[in-house]
Amino acid sequence: MKYENEKYYGKKKEFAIRYLKNNENSKIATCHLMLADKIIGDINETCYLGTWKNSIEILKTEIENGNFKIDKYKVFKDKTDVEIFDLIWDDSQDYRTLQVTIDETIDAYLISLIEKDGMLKFLWKGWREPCPENQIGKLYTLEVETESVIKTIENTLLEI
Repeated sequence: MKYENEKYYGKKKEFAIRYLKNNENSKIATCHLMLADKIIGDINETCYLGTWKNSIEILKTEIENGNFKIDKYKVFKDKTDVEIFDLIWDDSQDYRTLQVTIDETIDAYLISLIEKDGMLKFLWKGWREPCPENQIGKLYTLEVETESVIKTIENTLLEI
């Protein structure tokens, strides 16, 4: 479904950000990450734009600072995506920095991010509603150039 004022930044089949302007209140918008052509979150859920922008800017800075580089964690060497995801989301605090949090728009998903050799890999799993039932518990991955993600976030922040 296409909405009036809906805009996508980036490449929808890879990494994109969906933005839907709220014509009645400029402090509220609909913003979502889009990973591998899947909108992460409830398509109609709104957010406080200031908080969302701040969180996505922090994510961009963390990517630029190399906070998601996996090479510094020897435990991930020779592990599968499933094993890496499970290690990141186990009960310890050791790998919490590899978890992606923005705001309530993604709170039905567990999202991790790792970087290696100039490529970012998103690993995500539906956790609970409003994630579609057929996606809950299923691991998805997407690998995209680090610079492409940074540029998409920058272009989004310039315009919204």
